[in-house]
Amino acid sequence: MRVLVVGGGGALGRRLLALCARHAPELDCTTASRGGEGGLRLDLHDTRALAGALADFDVLVNAVGPYDYDPAPVVRACVEARCHYIDLAELPDFLIEVARAAERAGADAAGTLIVPGCSTSPSLVACLAQRFRGLAGLARVDAWLSIGTNNPSSPALLYGLLRPLGCELPDGERAYGRLARRSARDGTALCYGRYPFPRENEALDLGTGALPLRFFAGFDRSFVAHLLCVASRAANQLSDASLRRWTRWGDRAAKLARPFGGRVGRLALEAFDSSG
Repeated sequence: MRVLVVGGGGALGRRLLALCARHAPELDCTTASRGGEGGLRLDLHDTRALAGALADFDVLVNAVGPYDYDPAPVVRACVEARCHYIDLAELPDFLIEVARAAERAGADAAGTLIVPGCSTSPSLVACLAQRFRGLAGLARVDAWLSIGTNNPSSPALLYGLLRPLGCELPDGERAYGRLARRSARDGTALCYGRYPFPRENEALDLGTGALPLRFFAGFDRSFVAHLLCVASRAANQLSDASLRRWTRWGDRAAKLARPFGGRVGRLALEAFDSSG
């Protein structure tokens, strides 16, 4: 199987290629980027060039972030080329647009798999929540994700983190409008804020009907959560272009803060009945 990783020169793309080489050496992976470093020279938004390239591949992995553009042309090109599509997006609006584009392009009829949102948090939450299957009286699930601040960052990753801040969540609360504290099993106190779940339009199905899920995101250093809470008051007022400019400076600050954090991530899930 031939796999084309577009955006393979970025932080996520490089990590993905390394994981494929280690765990799936049978895959024939090719990297592509606008600069062509180490692979094909290809701009994801050049649909004519993309259509020509896809004829030689079975799967396209879209690692071009931040995912704030219209995915319809890419999805349509994949369906026409009978090339399966995967992305690593976490922005709910982008995932919704991918699903709409797949339906309009007739992906099901063409036998083309369109699989958006293959990122860490939705995958792990969906898997681990199955531990609650069969419990009586389930009313909701809360997921608490803490990220180590000593992990690599990039302007695109930072943009994806900041763009949803301040947006209205399905229950009316604002993303990172206020902070919540929660202690981990080892007693470490961590700060979190409500955050859009990548698949917030899809309720959990644990065999007892659709369950709402509240998603909380935080970091191993509380000052980062406090900064995000402050930023939530202004982030949703900024245009995409303005926020991109700010994230270039923010990425430099994040790199300076890395030595003060750890690399361990934590994910906890809690199930509640109607009485709480």
